[in-house]
Amino acid sequence: MALGAAVLLAGCGAAGGRGAGAPTAAAGAAGTATAGRASTAGPSAPGGASGAAASALPASGPTGTSSGSAAAAGAPVTGTFVIDDSLSTASYTAHETFLGTNSPFTPVGTTSAISGDIILKNGLVQASTVTVDLRTLSTGNSMRDHHIQSQPLQTATYPDAVFAADASPPSGPIVRQGAAVNVPVAGTMTIHGTGKPLTFSTDIRVAGGTLTLTGAASFDFSYFGLQPPDIPGFVAVQEGLALALQITAKAGG
Repeated sequence: MALGAAVLLAGCGAAGGRGAGAPTAAAGAAGTATAGRASTAGPSAPGGASGAAASALPASGPTGTSSGSAAAAGAPVTGTFVIDDSLSTASYTAHETFLGTNSPFTPVGTTSAISGDIILKNGLVQASTVTVDLRTLSTGNSMRDHHIQSQPLQTATYPDAVFAADASPPSGPIVRQGAAVNVPVAGTMTIHGTGKPLTFSTDIRVAGGTLTLTGAASFDFSYFGLQPPDIPGFVAVQEGLALALQITAKAGG
């Protein structure tokens, strides 16, 4: 988000109208930061923001155990899974051009400062929140990191990107023990104090008490009222920003 711009860090549900710069959900999050685009409240659809993609989720259910004392293979999963930040990352991908040489560059900002719960009930994602600390995003270039955190993200005032996931509809994909499933997760992403509908394409798998999730979404800086962090005469940054999530969460924390 700007999950990098906003988060870093940034894929979900029934289609809605899309304004200028609005995102579209990535098709098939399978662990890459290059996906489709996040939609302003709906299923994946072409068009919208430029860039690649990222994701998040959560919900309600028994605290931390999968259905049954010994979860049967293929059974719908119920439980609260707490994100393990030592095994999880959130990232953003931007697209820059160095002026004078017209050399393109694709920086990736990453952080493991990600927290929250992913909640499943009868295999359906429930309403939950995932938070990414944008102050910790790193591209490996301190000058670039300082510039994007001071402008446009202003992380001293708006330190977090927060994704509040909506509950999946009853007809949504069912997460079952031992099987990976693609789940679009719609919700509200808040970056720089501005909340906007966003949809992540996610792949979720639960094996025993461990949940793994990859997610992707993309949007334009302008979707959140931000300006690309250009450096006049030196670097031009494109509008499109991609978000990616790699999450490992444990039942009951």
